[in-house]
Amino acid sequence: MSAGPQPAGWFARIPLWLRIAAPVIVVAVVAIIVAVAIAAPPTPATAESACRAAATDRLEGRGHTAVELADSLEVAEADGAQRVSGTVTFVDDSGATHHARVRCVVRTEGDAMRVTSVRFFD
Repeated sequence: MSAGPQPAGWFARIPLWLRIAAPVIVVAVVAIIVAVAIAAPPTPATAESACRAAATDRLEGRGHTAVELADSLEVAEADGAQRVSGTVTFVDDSGATHHARVRCVVRTEGDAMRVTSVRFFD
């Protein structure tokens, strides 16, 4: 006589300790990855990213849409500040598409960056 039905298949051949330990290990590894991702320091601001944000805010504040800055902007040092320039495309409130050059002056004050000037040229 047998003590009851025996489980069949590949799962039955895995030791009980491994069936318990594997999910616990997976959950622990995922928790560690999430904790490291949350604790990682944010990407430091650059003059280019500060200019992008300021130019986009200024154009959107004027009612323009579809604001697209060039993939790479030129950054130069001058007079203790960083001068960032590049091209921008946007759509005005009448639906016309415009192409212009943008120029920003970015100053570093301690650990913070501040955009002191944003100008657009045709």
